[in-house]
Amino acid sequence: MNDLAVEAKIARQTFYNSFYNKDDVLRAMISPATERTLAAIETELRGATDLGEKIYIALKNIVAKPCAVMRASPHF
Repeated sequence: MNDLAVEAKIARQTFYNSFYNKDDVLRAMISPATERTLAAIETELRGATDLGEKIYIALKNIVAKPCAVMRASPHF
């Protein structure tokens, strides 16, 4: 948690005022990404006509896009 506070350039206690533990931080990061992914899937599914296309849309958004983001990370 200290490393996160240092990276955020705030006091550790200020960080703890917003996040109780690392799980809280992780949830705060994952929740918006999950909402964006679900919105993208819903939008793309509107034009999908068959099951194969629907599965492709879901896998592209749930697996392929996050993998591409991770691979682009300098820490990959």
